[in-house]
Amino acid sequence: MVPSPHELAVDLVRRYALTADDFVIEVGSGDGSLLRAIHALGPRALGVEADPRLAAQAFRSGVDTLAGAFHPATAADIRRRYGPARVVVSRTTRATGDTLTLFVTAAACCLGADGVVLLLSGGVNAWVEVRIDPIPATPCAA
Repeated sequence: MVPSPHELAVDLVRRYALTADDFVIEVGSGDGSLLRAIHALGPRALGVEADPRLAAQAFRSGVDTLAGAFHPATAADIRRRYGPARVVVSRTTRATGDTLTLFVTAAACCLGADGVVLLLSGGVNAWVEVRIDPIPATPCAA
């Protein structure tokens, strides 16, 4: 059974001990339902949604949302404007080839030192956590 956005938000906040000082980004945030639930529990939240209609719907519902693709330049801009993220989550990224590589590369650009990337899939009930090792040269476009 796929958890509701509220149940997932509660689990994320508990699992990572998120507070109002933390920043969460959802890539492929759709209508913003998960981020609304996360923000209601305290952390700051930002959605990135490629579908401009869904991004507008999320924004109208009170979720700060960027309409567009998530790539290293976007991620670098997010970090510059909002600060480092504690969690970057996606429930829509396909775990294959170039799509996954681009997502993880971009996510690394906006994570803080203790940040985590999450790929969630209700279809197989998987919770995949990735922690990025810091490297001297970043692939982020400024």
